[in-house]
Amino acid sequence: MSESPHEPEPSDDRLMALLADLNRAATREGLASELVRWERVSPIDLVSVAIVDDGVLRFAHGDSVTDEIAADWPSAPIEADIPMADAVRRGTAVELREDEFARYAGFVDEATQLGLRAFEAHPLRGRDGVRMVIGFGHGATFGPLQRRSVDDLVRIAGQTVVRIERHERDRAHSVVLADLVLPTSLPVVDGLDLHGIYKAPRLGQRVGGDLYDAVVDDEGRVSLVIADAVGHSLGSARHLGRVRHAIGSQVMLGADPAEALTVANRYLRLAAAESYISCLVVRVDVETGRLEIANAGHPAPVALPAVGPARVLDQEPSLILGVLDTQRYTASSGELAEDECLVLYTDGVVERRDRSIDDGVAWMMRWLDRRPLREPVTIATDLAAARPGVDQTDDITVLVAKRTGRALAEEFRMRRPHDDIDLAVLRASVDRWASGHGLDVEALRLIVTELVQNARQATTGGEIEVDLRRLGDGGVRVRVANRGADFAMPDTEPHLVPGGRGLAIVEALSDEVTLDHRDGWMAVTATMSPPSR
Repeated sequence: MSESPHEPEPSDDRLMALLADLNRAATREGLASELVRWERVSPIDLVSVAIVDDGVLRFAHGDSVTDEIAADWPSAPIEADIPMADAVRRGTAVELREDEFARYAGFVDEATQLGLRAFEAHPLRGRDGVRMVIGFGHGATFGPLQRRSVDDLVRIAGQTVVRIERHERDRAHSVVLADLVLPTSLPVVDGLDLHGIYKAPRLGQRVGGDLYDAVVDDEGRVSLVIADAVGHSLGSARHLGRVRHAIGSQVMLGADPAEALTVANRYLRLAAAESYISCLVVRVDVETGRLEIANAGHPAPVALPAVGPARVLDQEPSLILGVLDTQRYTASSGELAEDECLVLYTDGVVERRDRSIDDGVAWMMRWLDRRPLREPVTIATDLAAARPGVDQTDDITVLVAKRTGRALAEEFRMRRPHDDIDLAVLRASVDRWASGHGLDVEALRLIVTELVQNARQATTGGEIEVDLRRLGDGGVRVRVANRGADFAMPDTEPHLVPGGRGLAIVEALSDEVTLDHRDGWMAVTATMSPPSR
C-alpha cells in the first residue's frame, strides 16, 4: 500500500459523481454504502464508515478490509478502544501516524494486518451530536493528494448527514401532522363522492401546514373543511389540529359554517397561539344541492359542471383565523347541481414565484376546463401534480366533492374501452361502493384490480365490463369480462401462465372463481362470502 509518485489525481468529474451519489442517499445506511464505495476510485487505500446509534457504532467497510476483520467488527460500543470510537467521544478528528497506533489496543493489530502507515477518523455531526464517523487508512503518510480527498469527502458527507437528519425529523413530523390534521378516511355519503389529497413540500420536506376534512351532521349534510396555516412547523400543525377539532365538533352539534369558524377563531385566540390560519368551510345539502359557504381568508371554492367551464363561487373576503378576538364570520349561499364537482384547494396549487395568485387561479380554471373526466379522484390527484418542473415550496391540498344525486346502488357496473380505464378512478369507485355496503374494501379492491389488469392484457380489443352485485346472503359477486381467447385456471405454477398470478390471488381471496368463454367474450366471476361481524 505504498504511495506511488504517479498516483492519478481524482478528476472533477469523479468528485461531481460522488456528490451526485451522496445527494441521492436518503438514509445514513445509504450514505455509508456510497462512502465506502469511494475507496475504489480515491487515492486513499482504505475507507470504513460507522453509523452512531444508542452508544453503538455500526460499521460498513470498504473492499480493502479483509472478510475476517469485517466479520470481527460489525459493530463496537462507543467506549471501544479504537480511533473511530474515540473521534465520536471527542467530537473531533483523530489523526495517527504508524508509531501512534499502539495508543489504541483494539486497533493496532488490525492496522498492522492491513499494512497501514497512517489513519484518520473524522466525526460527522448533526444537530443532536455525532451521527456518523469515517475512517481513512493509507499505506504511507497522507500527502497533498490524500489530504484533499479526505477534506472533500468529509465536507460533502457532513452536508449530507445534516440533510438526512433534517429529512428524518421531517418524516417524524409528517406522522404527527397526519395524526393531528389529516383524516384517516373521508365519510361515505349517498349522493356525494369525495376525494382529498395532501402533498408535502419537496424542497426540504418541511412540516406541512394544510388540512382537509369532511364532517356529516345529524341531518345528513356534509361540511367540507380546508385550511392553510401561515408557516411550516410542528406548532402550526398543532394549531391546525385545534381548528379541525373545533370546527368538527361545532358542525356535529348543528352549527352552520359561519358559527363554526367564529368558534374556531375564538378557540385559537384563547389558546394564545401565535398562529394565523386561512380556512374555508362549505356545507353541502346533498338532497337539494344548496351550499352554505364561510371563508376566513382562503381561496374561494370552484364549481365544475359535468359539461362546460368552471366557475368561482365568490364571497366577501374575511380575516384569517387568529387575528381578532371579536371576529365574527358570515356565510354566503350557492348551489351545486347534480353531477357537478366542488373543488377546494390551498394556495400551493396556484402560487408560483414568477406569477401572481390571480394568474395562478386563471391557470387552474383553464386546467379544469380541459378535464375530460370529471371525477373527484382524478381531479384531486391530477391537480395536485399538475405543475411538472416547478419546485414545490408549499403544501398542496385538494378536496373535491361531486354531487351524484343517487343513493348507493345494490349493483356497481362499468363498461369502458380497454385502453381508457383509469385504475385510480375505478379503485376509488369500488372502495366507495364496498365501504357503503360494509364489505371487505381491501379484498374487493384487489380482486377487481387483478381481474381488470388481466382483462387489459388479454383483450383482443373493444370494451371491458366490470359488474359488482350484492347477493342475498350479504356477499358479493364480481364479474369482469373482455373480448379474448379462452384459457383455463392454472392448477400449479401460476406465474408461468399469462395472468395466472393475478388469478391465483383472486382465487385465494374468493370462495369460488369460474371462467366462462362465450361469443368471443371471456368472463371471470368471483364470489365472496359476507364479511364476518
